[in-house]
Amino acid sequence: SHWERRDAKDELMSVFIGDVSGMFYTTLTLSIFEDMKFYKANLSMAEPMSWGKNAGCSFLTDKCVKKGVTEYPNMFCTESKTALQCTSDRFALGKCTVRTFDQRLPERYRFFEKPKVGAPSSELMNHCPAIKPLASTSCEDGDSTQMPGSLLGPRSRCLKGESLELKEPSAENKPMGDICANVRCGENNTVMVQYKGDDNWYECPDGENIKPSEKSVFSKGMIVCPKYHEVCTGLPEITPDDAVENKETEKSEDGHESVGSAEQGEDSNDAGIFENSGDDEEEATSSSVVRELPTKGDELAEKYAIVTREGQDWQPIRIHVSAEAVDAAVEKCKDWAAKATEKNIRGDTFDPNYVELVYPEATEHCSEETLITADKKKTLVEKLLPAAIKLHSERLSVHPVQGNLVLHKTLFEGDAPCSFFKPPEGHHSTGVPGADFVLYVTTNKKSNESVKICAYGYGHRPIAAVKNFLPSEIGETRRLVRMAAHDIAHALGFDTRRMERIGMIYRPKRSSNSTMSSGGLIYFVRSPNTKEVVRKHYACENSTNGMRLDMESNTVPSSHWNRRIAKDELMSTYGDESSGMFYTALTLATFHDMKFYQANFSMAESMSWGKGGKCLVFRKYEEEKLKKSHSKILCKEEPNMLQCTSDRFGLGICARTNFSHAVHGDRISTPDDYPKETKWYKPYWPVVQTSPTTACEGGNEELMPGSRLGPQSRCLTTESLKVKNGTLSYKSVQGICANVKCDNDTVRVQYKDDETWHLCPQGQTIDVTGSAFSGGKIQCPKYSEVCSREPSSAGVTVFTPVDIKESTGTHGSSSAASTRSDKGKDLPKSFHGYMLPPEVEHLTEEERAMYREHFRANGGLDSSSTTTLMTSILALLCLAVAILVTP
Repeated sequence: SHWERRDAKDELMSVFIGDVSGMFYTTLTLSIFEDMKFYKANLSMAEPMSWGKNAGCSFLTDKCVKKGVTEYPNMFCTESKTALQCTSDRFALGKCTVRTFDQRLPERYRFFEKPKVGAPSSELMNHCPAIKPLASTSCEDGDSTQMPGSLLGPRSRCLKGESLELKEPSAENKPMGDICANVRCGENNTVMVQYKGDDNWYECPDGENIKPSEKSVFSKGMIVCPKYHEVCTGLPEITPDDAVENKETEKSEDGHESVGSAEQGEDSNDAGIFENSGDDEEEATSSSVVRELPTKGDELAEKYAIVTREGQDWQPIRIHVSAEAVDAAVEKCKDWAAKATEKNIRGDTFDPNYVELVYPEATEHCSEETLITADKKKTLVEKLLPAAIKLHSERLSVHPVQGNLVLHKTLFEGDAPCSFFKPPEGHHSTGVPGADFVLYVTTNKKSNESVKICAYGYGHRPIAAVKNFLPSEIGETRRLVRMAAHDIAHALGFDTRRMERIGMIYRPKRSSNSTMSSGGLIYFVRSPNTKEVVRKHYACENSTNGMRLDMESNTVPSSHWNRRIAKDELMSTYGDESSGMFYTALTLATFHDMKFYQANFSMAESMSWGKGGKCLVFRKYEEEKLKKSHSKILCKEEPNMLQCTSDRFGLGICARTNFSHAVHGDRISTPDDYPKETKWYKPYWPVVQTSPTTACEGGNEELMPGSRLGPQSRCLTTESLKVKNGTLSYKSVQGICANVKCDNDTVRVQYKDDETWHLCPQGQTIDVTGSAFSGGKIQCPKYSEVCSREPSSAGVTVFTPVDIKESTGTHGSSSAASTRSDKGKDLPKSFHGYMLPPEVEHLTEEERAMYREHFRANGGLDSSSTTTLMTSILALLCLAVAILVTP
């Protein structure tokens, strides 16, 4: 029940995908209502639409682009330019959607000579490229830092520019393109404009150009005057303050009249604590409310000046876990095992290797790599996931979904990103009650990715994803909980492709002094709150580029923090070794700046890595300075010396490589035993490296003399420690694992073979005694270094299939108390809470089935018949015009 978007992109009843859009109420929609015969349409109130206007009926049948050239340049584009351009509806700035894909486009969608060049099908434009607004480039309420030279406000429309240049260009000095400016429409189809830096209004006749005045922010160039019908639809009523009577008229430099002075059409450009210091224009602007967060404990909650969005309805995110696929896999594997036994493949015991001989299809879920037993499933659903989810639900809030969250089946069919997964049928019809996000859990061996986002909702917030678990990833340890939380963060939108779309990613010019890149590109998350947290945590004396990302290759950024800079952060790249994986203000700030999350910064965890280091970790070859000023990052290289890792979750040896390569059976190698190379710490800084075998929670005690292991255990630095009955030969032991208890900013420790809890005040030492030691001391740690709050699964509900089938109302959630309110911003009714994800590149007929199937089930017209109706109407209109003009 929508117009074909390719043919009527800016019409009110065209398919709406969440972008800024004119949505003009044109004669197309009015004539449909008129022809229903029970409405009388007022055609004199029809709004004009530039899209397709006077393009001829061939516009509906011809290819939008032929061999890289279009006959309709006002609608379709053929190249993505650096400068921002006006969208067809004049309500925003944007960029051309043309891009190069990894695969060839279908033959009917090849509009360029290169078969892999085109536009994504997620735009629902039949792969036709058009100017698409970015997330924060609306002329009404966009981000002024991303729109240089633009004046924003309710009366602002996009105007084309010719060779415009700013008096004060951005740091990158990128070329100027089109701009947003206030527009006033008068009698006799006259248009007046008011541009940035000048409060006067200037007449702008159709077909002419005007030169910005000296008062403006521009140093040169021209503004192209628009047609009246392109900018004069839906403007606010003219207020008395805007009236032109009795106002002086002025002449601009090129002789055009300017009338009076009006109020600035946008808010004052005060960025608060996030001043725009000439950085790249892609940096996002800040919001208007700045508050200081309370300090809680001794450095446990960092104190940042964070921009918040108060006054809106934010509620803790409700994450619903759908584990039906795991249930089915468990039962199916039991069934296959029984059948294999019946065929006498190998006795009466279940061995997946033998099941595969008879039932090859069982390898998807029942191989040794993917087999999850009933006990494993119970641990996953009742322990691991609730604890991981709670890490996010305590920290992230959203505008809650009202009613049930419905996920259309086309999101899991054809070439959709999650076509490999089949949700319960009820999720496509009645939907999921009491949920803002659905996490589908599977054990699919065929899945190439651990996490895949399936759908986006209102505001382009991810609302569904699939997480693939292997048996080795399921358990109750802190490390496995944090690994699951890490992947869920990716599902919630911690993804560089997503961040790039909303203007959060920045690539600076190469600089050998400030980076440690070896010839490859470098990228930063450069949103305002992220920059502020980086400056505060790392004690950077000057402004920063933001938080640096790791790289998947020399040219592709990873969706992880650079490990050298943020080794112990939740969203850093991690491997098999123990890691703090702290949920710090760095990750919270990034989620907060996505604007569809409100972060609870009072729950930020502390991380000692790089803290107060004057940004030295961001620079090349600062090893000696770091050794002197920040010994917690760089360590003293001595063979066979056990030391604490920076996160205090394990023991290791100071080395310039991954410690896991240095563990061989019952001995720990010296740095000379393995190559001087590492993936994470270029240029090969000496760092205490560890592995799962020397983790405080579940390591091997034989490799850790004097250590007490368990979930409460943390690594404590020692002085002159002498361990009795050590099974390994060490030069010295400078750290041991011991239980830690935190209470009211005080730390107590319980070491091996001693059940007493000893008070351990920061900065002091305690003597160790007992059967495990013959002398030495423990250095008491800072409260914030060992007392990170860990989530439990208490109070978190993971739904089972019964909950969905029997539910008729709103349930509690796996992320928040069931007593919370469901008030919030309504989702668009026609979407039922879902959207096609931006990653969909090659859908064919399915790209419109999301709308067609849902509304056909509710008695509406499908889009194919609607398109036929629209084409017929336009054909009749063309015929009528032809008859009227025939002599």
